Amino acid sequence: MLRPGLNRHGVAAVGVLCVAIGVGINLAFFTLAGMAFLVAGFVLLAVAATREDGSTRDAAYPVLLLPLALLTALAPFYPGPPDVLGAALTVGGALFFYVAGIPVLRRYRLAGSGVLLVAAHAAFILHVGEPPHQDVYRFLNLGVDALLRGQDPYLVSTANGGPFKLTYPPGVLLLVAPFRVLFGDIRWAYVVAEGLCVALVPQVWRRVGGGRLERWQEALVLIPLVLPRTSQAFFVFSNHEWLLLALTLGVLVLALDRRWLAAGVVAGVGIATKQYFVVFPLLFLLSVVRWRSLLVAALVALAITLPFILWSPPDFFTDVFGNLSAAPDPDRLTLWALAANLGLNLGPPGSATLAAAGALVTMGLAWVSRRSLSASLLACGLALAAFTLGASFAGYNYYAYALVLCTWGLLLGARTARA
Repeated sequence: MLRPGLNRHGVAAVGVLCVAIGVGINLAFFTLAGMAFLVAGFVLLAVAATREDGSTRDAAYPVLLLPLALLTALAPFYPGPPDVLGAALTVGGALFFYVAGIPVLRRYRLAGSGVLLVAAHAAFILHVGEPPHQDVYRFLNLGVDALLRGQDPYLVSTANGGPFKLTYPPGVLLLVAPFRVLFGDIRWAYVVAEGLCVALVPQVWRRVGGGRLERWQEALVLIPLVLPRTSQAFFVFSNHEWLLLALTLGVLVLALDRRWLAAGVVAGVGIATKQYFVVFPLLFLLSVVRWRSLLVAALVALAITLPFILWSPPDFFTDVFGNLSAAPDPDRLTLWALAANLGLNLGPPGSATLAAAGALVTMGLAWVSRRSLSASLLACGLALAAFTLGASFAGYNYYAYALVLCTWGLLLGARTARA
């Protein structure tokens, strides 16, 4: 039983740390230690979600920022010479957060630290160059190239460095294509998306009546940029959850401004960019997103995807939804993999049961949290973590995405306490 004096943010800070460690261990490939930290972290976040905000004066998130930044800077992620510039920018971003506590710099604390931490990822792109043998990096870059040549990106192609198979909806190609054309690399889109997230979180906070962010809230915004190994992995494996997070914040800012048409357009781009965007987070944003925005979102998503469907229906549906029939992977951080590594063969019935349980948890959390934006974002992150644990396949990016949604829910929860 928790001590009466231990407030929500004390519990949550430990949960954030556990998730950061769990995902960083072997980068969410299966280990018992990784599973223990990951599950413990999300359980603690779930416990924190049930507690009142209480005092935020001693919130522990600023205490986490520098140690996580040091781990990110020092822990080797990619073979080769050390990334001195990226490490210096990472540590410098965390140090600036503390130095900017003096009055003359306080108003620049979030922006200054955010610029340095995002710049560290730009330096990492330059340090790594083209990562070899990374499937997402390859099929997004080659998919953009095929589209620019007037070819169907969902046809398996051997041209220009193939073969490749594009497994994402086409919206992501439209979002990253300008960066491929202008800078030769889709990963610059993720650098921009991170910057947008740092800039838009305070906008959401102001629109719910919160005024300026407090120090502990600014730390919560920055912590996902310094998750050890995980923050760098996005710029090697090229999973595009940071794009989804930026789109999520765009939907929220526009919906809170009652700009329902623009909110619907952005939501539609999100649906056309990742298969699960319609659930994580859109299902959990119904407390602020109007129904007519959802109708616009459906029409925009259809307008983006329909030309690609008509181009070659079998190839599109096979590539985009083919992974649903993939066999469970014992090397991933899931409950199925835990059972397999303990010598238990769950078989197809067990896999179906775990998937159904994750779906039920998702629907239940969406329903009980529907009246509060902060609770909905927390519930969205927890539901995604539960759904991923029960899935046949999981990646570090799903858990990192879930953690970011939880941090936003914790940040916005202070408004409920004040009210």
